[in-house]
Amino acid sequence: PLMGCYTPVVISVNELALQTDYLLIYPNPAQNAITISSSKNIDGGITTITSVIGQTLVSIPFEQHQTLDVSILASGVYYVSVVTANGQTVSRNKIIITK
Repeated sequence: PLMGCYTPVVISVNELALQTDYLLIYPNPAQNAITISSSKNIDGGITTITSVIGQTLVSIPFEQHQTLDVSILASGVYYVSVVTANGQTVSRNKIIITK
């Protein structure tokens, strides 16, 4: 390459299946409970709630329609994810808890 020239390198995360519209989560913001509805079923999937630093706070079997008690969570931003049985994250949504 010539001095001062560069070749761009594309680095990406596999986002083939990662969607934010996969789950309907309401209410958002929430105080005591959230309802999660999905357009698809993931056999053997796991629903998780993680903090912004990646700490898993809730991990339960995935259901297409479920209500989660979030009253124990402090006010802040969290992520709700659905992970397949083989560990692939297929959805990740931000939620806000207010007290």
